[in-house]
Amino acid sequence: MINVIIAEQFQDLLTENFIKNVVQLTLSDQKVDLAKYDLSVVIETDEVLRDLNQQYRGLDQPTDVLSFSANDLDLETGHTILGDIVISYPRAEKQAFDANHPIKKEVQLLVIHGVLHLLGFDHSSETEKAIMWGIQNRLMLQDMKE
Repeated sequence: MINVIIAEQFQDLLTENFIKNVVQLTLSDQKVDLAKYDLSVVIETDEVLRDLNQQYRGLDQPTDVLSFSANDLDLETGHTILGDIVISYPRAEKQAFDANHPIKKEVQLLVIHGVLHLLGFDHSSETEKAIMWGIQNRLMLQDMKE
């Protein structure tokens, strides 16, 4: 199951369906059966991301996306909980403006990026980065529906 939480001030700007469709696209591309996994995507403010970034990474600054991998078994459902993705809408909005593309494309990229991290992808080496960016770039070619 995909849980989506959008902070109240952004609820008119994004839909749960859009985010769920991006998650499903990414999981499907990676041959992950959504029926066996749970994850959450949270759309929040720069302040929330700054606090999380400080708490978990020791960086006192906002960031665009954070992924918190869990890989725990939910004993009630038998599903594996992949983890949580938290995205800063204001940061995504600024990055979209800077890149001269729609905000939804930026959110799409950040959701894909977050899901890939939950699946174990990383970009700490040039080889890992090339693989992860290649997947992201390929998935970004998809037009997402609401």
